[in-house]
This record gives sequence, C-alpha cells and structure tokens, in this order.
Amino acid sequence: MTTNMPLSHIEPASLADAPVLPPWATALPLWAAGGWIWISAPPDAPLRYWPGGPDGALAPAPLPHLEGLPPGPAYPLIVLDYQAGPVPPAGWWALLAAALAPGGVLFVCGPHPAGLATIIHAAAPDLQPADPHLIEPGQDGYWFLRPAGPAFRRLIARQLQPPLSVRAWLTQARRRVRPPASCVPCLPVWRAGGSP
Repeated sequence: MTTNMPLSHIEPASLADAPVLPPWATALPLWAAGGWIWISAPPDAPLRYWPGGPDGALAPAPLPHLEGLPPGPAYPLIVLDYQAGPVPPAGWWALLAAALAPGGVLFVCGPHPAGLATIIHAAAPDLQPADPHLIEPGQDGYWFLRPAGPAFRRLIARQLQPPLSVRAWLTQARRRVRPPASCVPCLPVWRAGGSP
C-alpha cells in the first residue's frame, strides 16, 4: 500500500526548526482519512503531535503528556511513532482507544516487543491488534506497508519483485535473511465498531 501524498504536504516549510514527519509517513493511508493525528515519542525529547485533515495542512504542537490530546471528535486514524522505549506506558492504550473512532485504525510504529498485541488488548479490550507489518523502502523513493509474515515476504521477493540482475537477486537473498535496517515495524490496531 502506498499513498500519492507528496512530501510537500507532510513537511511544513514554515517550521524549519520543528521536526517533520518521517519520509515513511507516505506509506500510511493518511490521505484516506477525513481527520488523523500523528503522535511522535522520540527517545530524548517531549511528545509532539500533528493533527491532519483533508487539506494536508500540518501544525506540530508540543504534548506534555498523552492526556493533553485536544478534545474533539474521535479520529479515524492515529499514528503512534514510538521510539522512546520498548513499550508505551500501559495507561496510554485506554487514552488512544478513547481518541480513536469506532472502526478506526491505530498504527503503532517503531521497535516493539513480540508480545505487544497481548499488552494492548489487555489494557484496552476495544482495541484489536492485527498481524505485524513493516514499512519498507521500495524503488524510486516510494515506501510500502506490507505484512511482516515470512509467507508474504517470499511472495514479494519471488512473485511480485522477481530479480532482474545478479545484484537484485543478491539483495533479495539478503533481505530474506535480514530485513533492511531502514524498515520500520508497524502494528495496525483496530477499534471494534459500536457506540463510542
């Protein structure tokens, strides 16, 4: 899955000193949601968030703590770019579930432990984690969101991207053993439908 959102829409030119969304943000379906919010938790910096919508305008804002999310209608899409540790605090899952619209999706991106799906569902039963995915770079600067399972990776390597040269074949062989360092693990989490 890829988007057609140009990088100019995710890099606010007026805020040169503010961090921008990473280039892999184009792999997530931000363009498909009527409203979305991106929450960034870097290792040694305060939380920040970017509310977005169909106009593509972004204005990053500091977020002292996750409880400080602006009140308003629930978001159909939330991205948690979590780089601050092995797993977000347990209290965050209920807050994220409350901010997520029924039927909406939360992408938990960044390194996380293998049991994260169980932790999320135990802390917020409305949230239903899916299978792990990877955001990885493709050719010509495009980024793709793909299932991380070995069967799908074999399909990509052998069927959808057959090697055209020895170099391409060696690259695919290396990726089967070890995914590229530029890949971003991403866990899609759905909120069960029903009344908010």
